[in-house]
Formats: sequence, structure tokens, C-alpha cells
Amino acid sequence: MKIKLIKPIGEIAVGTIFDARRMPGSPFPSIAPYQVIDGKYSGSTISISACIELPEEPTYSLAEYTEVHQELLQRREKVKELMSRLEVAEADEKRAVAVADRFRDEVIQLKRERRKICEMANRREDELLKQIDELRKALKESNQEHQRLMERNAKLLDERDEAQEAKKVTLPREVAEAIEYFRERPGAYGNIDFFYHLRFENDTDLNEQALAIIDYKNTNGNDFIRALVNGYTIEQTPWDRFQHGIDKLLEEYSRIPRGTSPIGFAKKIDELYQTVFGETKSG
Repeated sequence: MKIKLIKPIGEIAVGTIFDARRMPGSPFPSIAPYQVIDGKYSGSTISISACIELPEEPTYSLAEYTEVHQELLQRREKVKELMSRLEVAEADEKRAVAVADRFRDEVIQLKRERRKICEMANRREDELLKQIDELRKALKESNQEHQRLMERNAKLLDERDEAQEAKKVTLPREVAEAIEYFRERPGAYGNIDFFYHLRFENDTDLNEQALAIIDYKNTNGNDFIRALVNGYTIEQTPWDRFQHGIDKLLEEYSRIPRGTSPIGFAKKIDELYQTVFGETKSG
């Protein structure tokens, strides 16, 4: 049997378990003390008040043992199967971890490549923006140069026109109309015939246009030749000059603030009339 101390005995601590027996030869077996029969304290006696008797461990029959043994073997097989599954699961986990690590490395690499691509794209964008700015600047300078050349060309054209206008000769209206008359009628009075009649003034076949030109070239020969070469303008009549002056005065008067007295405008008209016609306005 086995006993368990519930009180300390010397150096033996509470809870110590011993193999023991009832003290043989006791006249009262039910209250006989226990005697340790194994171990360091073999032969020692322990009173029944200092310990308790532990229940006996169950024993099994051969059939029960066989059943328990078979169950144990089955459980071992089950454990073996579970361990095998665990190994497979661990292998799968390792492979999954490896795949995850590889995937993570690939993701990291892709992020690096993406960063490089973004950096390259940003640099390229900066270069393109810089080129665009340079092109805009060049275009602006080109437009400015084009505008300057256009203004220069316009100025040169104006200067040319002014020079041509300056070279033009002012002809009396009847002379200018005579020149246009012969230009529009190249028949009997064209080219050689025209200059023939101008040379021989007493030709009876002259019309009024030829006579107008002859009269003018007799006193203004150089001006007549210059007019044919450089062009000419028609001399304005006094009334044309007066009308032109009135137009300029009206344009000037249109810029005068509303409510301004028209007396000054009337005086300017009177002065213009006197200048053109050389006489004082009546009335």
C-alpha cells in the first residue's frame, strides 16, 4: 500500500509518499502504525494520525489491457498521421512563406523599378517642360522678330510709297484726263502716232486731249516726262481743296467735347474759304 504524510516528521516534509505496511504483531491491527518498507526511510514507523492511506491503483485484466493497448496503438497511429499532416502543413507553410518572401521581394523590386521609372518620367517631363519653355521663348522672340520685320517692312513700304508719291508730278486735271484718254484708246492715238502728234503741233488731226498735252508740255516738258515715268496726281480744284479742308475740320470738330461753342469752328471755315478762294466770305 501507499501512504502520504499529512504532518511533518522530522526532516520528512508533508506530502511525501511511501510504500508501507501495517506494523506486524500489533494486538490492534486497525490502529496499528505504518512501517516504511522501501527507500531511504525503510523501517521507519509512522502513526496513523500523521498520514493517510492512499487507494490502491486499479489493475486490468488481459482483455482490458489488450483493449487499452490497441486503443493506445490506434492513438499512436492517429498521432503519427497527425504528425505527418503537421509535417506536410509545415512544409506547405514553409513553401507558402518562401512564395510570400519571393512575392514580397518581387513587389519590392517592382516598387524600385516603378520608382526608377517615375524618376525617369519626372526627369523627362522636366526636360520636356524645359524644352517647351525654350520653344515658347524662341517662338516669342521669333514673333517679336517677325513683328519687328513686319513693322520694318511696313515702314519701308510706307517710305517707298512716300518716295513714289514724292516723285509723282501734280498735273492739271485736263492733262491727266488726256493721258488716261490715250491709254484707254491705243488705236489712232496710241504709241508712235501719239508721240508723232505731240511733235508736230500744227497737225490738223489733233483732238482736244492732244492739244491739252501739247499745251502743257510746251511749258512743262520735264514735269510731263517725269509724270509719265514716275506717275502723277491730279491737281485739285479750289472747290476740291475747300471740300477736303471741310472734311478735316469736321473730323477735328467731332473730337471736341460736347457743349463747345461752334464760333471757333465757323471762324476756321471762314479762314479756309479765304485761303482757298482768296476772297472774304460774304454775309
